[in-house]
Amino acid sequence: MAYSYIEYTADGSTNTFSIPFSYIAQQDISVYVAGSATTAFTFTSSSTISLTSTPTNGQIVRVARTTSLTNRAVDFSNGAILTENDLDKSAEQLFFASQEAIDTAGESIFKDTDGKFDAQSRVIKNVADPVNAQDAVTRSWAESGMDSQLTQATAAKDAAKDSEDEAADSATFAETRFLWADFAASQSAASRDTAVGAKDDAETAETNAGNSATAAENWASKTGSPVTGTEAGGNAVYSAKHYATLGDVGTVAGNIASINTVAGIDSDVTTVSGVSANVTTVAGISSDVTSAANVATEIGRLGTADAVADMNTLATTAIISDMNTVAGIDSDVTTVADISSNVTTVAGISSDVTTVVNNLSTIQNATTSEANAATSEANASTSETNASTSETNAQSYKNSAYAYQGLAYGYKNDAATSETNAASSATNAASSATNAATSATSAYNNAVIADDKADDAQSYASSASSYKTQAATSATAAATDATSAASSATTASNTASSVTNKVDELLGLSHLADWGLITNSVGQSTDYGSIV
Repeated sequence: MAYSYIEYTADGSTNTFSIPFSYIAQQDISVYVAGSATTAFTFTSSSTISLTSTPTNGQIVRVARTTSLTNRAVDFSNGAILTENDLDKSAEQLFFASQEAIDTAGESIFKDTDGKFDAQSRVIKNVADPVNAQDAVTRSWAESGMDSQLTQATAAKDAAKDSEDEAADSATFAETRFLWADFAASQSAASRDTAVGAKDDAETAETNAGNSATAAENWASKTGSPVTGTEAGGNAVYSAKHYATLGDVGTVAGNIASINTVAGIDSDVTTVSGVSANVTTVAGISSDVTSAANVATEIGRLGTADAVADMNTLATTAIISDMNTVAGIDSDVTTVADISSNVTTVAGISSDVTTVVNNLSTIQNATTSEANAATSEANASTSETNASTSETNAQSYKNSAYAYQGLAYGYKNDAATSETNAASSATNAASSATNAATSATSAYNNAVIADDKADDAQSYASSASSYKTQAATSATAAATDATSAASSATTASNTASSVTNKVDELLGLSHLADWGLITNSVGQSTDYGSIV
């Protein structure tokens, strides 16, 4: 039980509180609400105070007495009248101070019977930061130290995790680079194969173009052997130049004017061809026919009497036989007569006709050669067309070859680029592997650092435990001091009681007239001196 203070738990509606202890002056009374001093109160009576503001529910209201010790309550002097009030006031000052000291000691950290300081489940505040190894530590200092170590350990752990992640990322990056390098190598190989195929196609196109050019040249100018087929098989076909350079063709070409003339009378030639035997006969008597022609006028006169006479002359057996022969070919003679001018013309070139007859097979061969020449010309034209087509195709193939060559160069460059990229990727992969190894080493080092930090944290925890032990020791020492203070308070209380007893004894004396000399109970004089 406290002597000099009382604590109330506010209910949120009461603002009036009792003072259950004595005090000398109102200024010795202090009021605290929730640990904070307040002057907002009034005395409603000598034993009651009223707060201006009603404390909220649960707040602690403390009403305490603090007796002033700045000056003595009563200053005694020699020869003064010693009154009860003065004696009480002086004694109360000492008595109240002793009670307050006892209460202060009771609320202090004191040494318990087990030798440990007891803070009575109270918070110890305003403790300085530790300096020496065995100094007590505050919560703030301990938490700061622990937080610092924990922060360092956490940072080390995070750094180790970051390094581990970086190592994993580096490994993934290296694997990706490897896959890209492998893909680039595959693309390079595919490009190379495509380029080789394009090259083969170009070479084939070039070969085909050469073959077509050769074929065109053969159809146009090959001599000495057929262009296609064999002579033995009968299906041999020669070039245009071959047919153009035959000997018969040259002969025909040399007589082209005569051939043109004959071509102009082709129907007559046909007719003559029908009486070729007669023509041959006439040709045999060409001189006679010529002679007859020369006497055409005379023959016209055969109808005259003279002519009849002459005809009679002709009526010999031999002549009649000849005449019968002519009569047998009268239609031919009529035909010849109808083309007498032509016959005359033919007669004028009888030698040529004879030559033609003699060379009829040659002419027929010439016709065949002409047909063959036309065929060869057509074949040559076809060959020329084929050659042109082949040339176009060759140019197309050549262009394709150039295109494929360009693609091949492109693929080659791509392959070179891919190879370079692959090499770069391999280098990057190696670098990534190195970085991964470095990251792994860093992760290991960070892990070692984290382990060291953890050891440091454990060491700090041990230090904190040690500081806690030291705090307990300090608390024990404080308890000892509190015990000493309590003992001193007890001594002070005993002294106060002794003083009170002495005062009571003095007040009980009946002969107080002379304060300078007082006899004791056995009549002996005793000099008490002056009471101040």
